[in-house]
Amino acid sequence: MCGDYNTGKSSFIRRQLVDAETDPDELPAVAAMPQTAEPTSYEIDGLVFVDTPGFQSGRKAHHAAAHSAVPDAAAVLYLFPPNLVVGKRDDLDLVLDGDPERHLQGKLDRTVLIINRSDQIGPDPFDAPEEFALRCARKRMELAQALDRTAPPGSGRPPVDPDRVVCVSADPYGFQGSRREHFDPHRHWDGMDVLAEALEELRPSLDANGVDLSVLHGGLARFGAVLRNAEAEERVARERAEQLDRLRADVVDRLREGLAIRQVRATRLTDLVVEFLDRGLGRALRNGNPEERKALAERLDRWTEDPDLQAVVEQWWAESADEITVWRRRTAHSFRRRLGSKAFARTFPQTGAVEDLSLLNGHPRRERRRKAARGFGRVGALIGKAADGPLIARVATWLGRSLEPATLTRGAVLMARAGMVLQVAGSAVDVYTLVRNVKEDQELARGRLAVSVALRESGARWAEVITDGTEDEPGLLSGLDGDCEELSARVKEIDERAAVYTRTTDALRDRIGTIREVIADALAHLGHEPVGHSARQYTEGE
Repeated sequence: MCGDYNTGKSSFIRRQLVDAETDPDELPAVAAMPQTAEPTSYEIDGLVFVDTPGFQSGRKAHHAAAHSAVPDAAAVLYLFPPNLVVGKRDDLDLVLDGDPERHLQGKLDRTVLIINRSDQIGPDPFDAPEEFALRCARKRMELAQALDRTAPPGSGRPPVDPDRVVCVSADPYGFQGSRREHFDPHRHWDGMDVLAEALEELRPSLDANGVDLSVLHGGLARFGAVLRNAEAEERVARERAEQLDRLRADVVDRLREGLAIRQVRATRLTDLVVEFLDRGLGRALRNGNPEERKALAERLDRWTEDPDLQAVVEQWWAESADEITVWRRRTAHSFRRRLGSKAFARTFPQTGAVEDLSLLNGHPRRERRRKAARGFGRVGALIGKAADGPLIARVATWLGRSLEPATLTRGAVLMARAGMVLQVAGSAVDVYTLVRNVKEDQELARGRLAVSVALRESGARWAEVITDGTEDEPGLLSGLDGDCEELSARVKEIDERAAVYTRTTDALRDRIGTIREVIADALAHLGHEPVGHSARQYTEGE
């Protein structure tokens, strides 16, 4: 039994119980405000009446509870107030016509339409019984026409016969009688006997297949809800895998650029150092003045301390630091754009992925870092609630990363230590002994070639120490190496997480297919074709 709140459903049930001579102490309470919070069953004369919360009561829990009870009903008693349909019609249409997309079956063919509180229609039934009867007939016709006129397009609802509408007054004049004899003076006009006849006409069909219908309709509604949930879960898993793939592409792009910068800058320094040594060696070998040749050779013998070479390296250091800084900024911008996009936030609503990204722009660096740390502390609390949170948080750390380049002073320290490393390793080259004699003989030519090769190898090793650093002093590119290793770890984590969603998507698709097969079978028993699908398409989910 259903209807909008305040249509007298509880009073109607109370009257049925009174007529069945139920103990007055067991009668349900009746109140002006919404009283019924959940479906309540009453067995009366071999039938189970279910009193449901009223529609449009303004209470979501009541509304949901009423809707949950309708699919299980083998028949429906739908109550209307004396002024007939009021407010929204969605609930009424759902009961009468169902919703094929949600697998809710319409109940019109098993619905008794009841206009309750007929004593409020107009003339007093005692003073003007004929006029009262005529007014009730008009109300019945009015309701039938209203239902026909407002049938949803495409619902296929057949015309409503006015004879299927009953006018009753379950609680005449609102005096809430508690014994059968209390209502005897009103039985000639209150319509309850007519309703009893309608229920008796309905009883054979209820006895024949009421249970079957209840099981099929209720099962369809439940499987429909399970199907929608599974489809929603599959959609979320698929969208999350897709968003993670996009995030992975961003990370891979930034990683590839970082590795390319590392390769180019390391090769560039090696080339600069080797070119410097080649030029120095060439000048010493070509110079015919013994004194000048000696000075050039001695200078080349201490090439790691040469101020001109240090100037070259310092310029390389500054250019490399600027390029790495720009790369880090581009990386942070790429992640900020991805994590802050509407699509990403919609797909990962519980991660709090990027809180107030503007705090990273337009402030002095120290203030930016302070606010970023404070902001991401709050984000971290939100992220901890989601399985994807830690991964997204690790990607988001780039947004607040310090972008300060290494100082040139640190480069000077490394250059000095790189020279010491070469000397300890025995890689220093005695150039002077090979350039002091310009006599061109085969042995000297081989020696000078060996010096050239040794200088190149020493220069390359020295450049490697500058780029990679030592145990005590990290090189400029060692920080970039750390960045690239971190990005590589993020790629692996994203792949692992995306694989989880891919497996989840596949499992849910299998489950959806099974649910659709069950729904198709139930619809076949009811003689219905699944909406929008052939039987094969429906079971295969095409």
